[in-house]
Amino acid sequence: MRKSIIFCLVVMMLTTVLLAQNPNETPAWEVTLPADKTARSNITVQNRCKKKHKFEIKSVDVPFLEISQLEVKVKGGRNKNVPVRFNTAGLLPKIYEGKVLVICKTCKKEPTCSQDRETLPVVLTVPGKPKEVSPIAVADSKVTGKEKDPCEKIRNRCNDLLKIANAKQLVADNERAKASVARTAADDAEKKAKTAEKDARQAEMLADIKPPSGRGSVNGGQEYTTADSAYLEIMNAQVVADYQAGKISVDEHQKRLKENTIEKARKERIKNEARLKKEAKAARKKADLARAAANKAKSAADKADRIAADAQAKADLARKAYEECVKKAKNECNELKKKIAEAARKAEEARIFAEAEKKRKAAEAARIAAEEQRRQEAAAASAAAAERRRLATERRLQRQREILQTIYRQMYELGFIGGSEIDENNGFLKFLPKFAQNSPQETIDRGSIPDDALEAFENMKLVRNPCGDNILKLKSWTKLEKMVNPRTGKDYTDNQAQRALNEMCRLLRRLGARQDALKKLR
Repeated sequence: MRKSIIFCLVVMMLTTVLLAQNPNETPAWEVTLPADKTARSNITVQNRCKKKHKFEIKSVDVPFLEISQLEVKVKGGRNKNVPVRFNTAGLLPKIYEGKVLVICKTCKKEPTCSQDRETLPVVLTVPGKPKEVSPIAVADSKVTGKEKDPCEKIRNRCNDLLKIANAKQLVADNERAKASVARTAADDAEKKAKTAEKDARQAEMLADIKPPSGRGSVNGGQEYTTADSAYLEIMNAQVVADYQAGKISVDEHQKRLKENTIEKARKERIKNEARLKKEAKAARKKADLARAAANKAKSAADKADRIAADAQAKADLARKAYEECVKKAKNECNELKKKIAEAARKAEEARIFAEAEKKRKAAEAARIAAEEQRRQEAAAASAAAAERRRLATERRLQRQREILQTIYRQMYELGFIGGSEIDENNGFLKFLPKFAQNSPQETIDRGSIPDDALEAFENMKLVRNPCGDNILKLKSWTKLEKMVNPRTGKDYTDNQAQRALNEMCRLLRRLGARQDALKKLR
């Protein structure tokens, strides 16, 4: 029985035939199937008994083999295909080994059937190179307690029980085979004993002179027995045998049959009485010996049946112990997988949380850095704005000083301010720009007023206002056109003279107003 699977572009699989009647070791069913593939096949269960029986199909360590039916009924001498499917989803490249058991549940009820069970080894090869495991993954597995196959150690605990169960099953199969041989021998001995008993009774009947029963009469009341009739049949059978053997002709055959009467048979039987009794005694002895041999063979067959039944019971107990171990191991494996999955889930959650916390801290640090950068940029911008304002104020004050100095000279040269030669460093010229820029209250709050500035204010009463009327404005404008503009170093132009006169008028009005306000405040 050959079992194999051939894979090309389309997977083709040969049907596996399980001959459960054969106690010999079954060759392994070798299968090659790439990872994440499926392939269909059949397991053909063959019933070699005479009657219809029920078979159970069990799988051991073959999670990759999906069996469509776990129980089937097969008529005597017939086969039945059970569809199966190989599924390598999620399997890593390696060799997987397991077994399929086909057990006849009702074969023991048929006396002449020795069919019981067969163990079919299944070897699945998933081709490909094993995936390399990084050192980090190895380290993680050591920390979390993960293994390549976390259930391998658990399943290995049942291997010894499996070996014991297989060994006891082998003993039970051998005892069943011996019992079958003994039962066949007992049946043959029983047949021989029955035949010998029949022959002994026939011989004893022929040797009995006194008619026990079945009387008849011929030729004027002559009595005969059933033994005489039986002896007549023997005589006729001998005539037929001689004719069939060609020893006599047809006429001789007919003649001798006519001559063989029951009276002649009786005479011949009585004549051979001593020989017949001797043959009857020998036949009886043979029948007794055959009966004793049949009884002995029956006793031996019964004993062999009891031994086989006891061996099978022990094998079933061992198989049950193994199956219970496998069931327990499966439960433990499931629990272990749950724990591993839970540990992996927690580790993943911790990793995700750590990454999220890391990202959160990085985002917080980036936010703080961005805020600090914005604060520094705002401070720098504020400082730059303040500096710009300071420079603008400074430039404005410098411009005011320049304008005031120019106007002061002009007013002096125009004769609006009396006195000696102008002193550009006097307190009035230094104070005047700030006085023109600040309010009177700010002038008082920010410090004392120079004495020469106060004197200058008093002298302002004597100032002849060049802006008092249009005639004075025109005279001032005419005089300015003849003067040198200190900013350009050239004579004033009409526009420049007009602009300088306007500035002088605005300044004088502002100084006058502030002078009055300052007096009120003081």
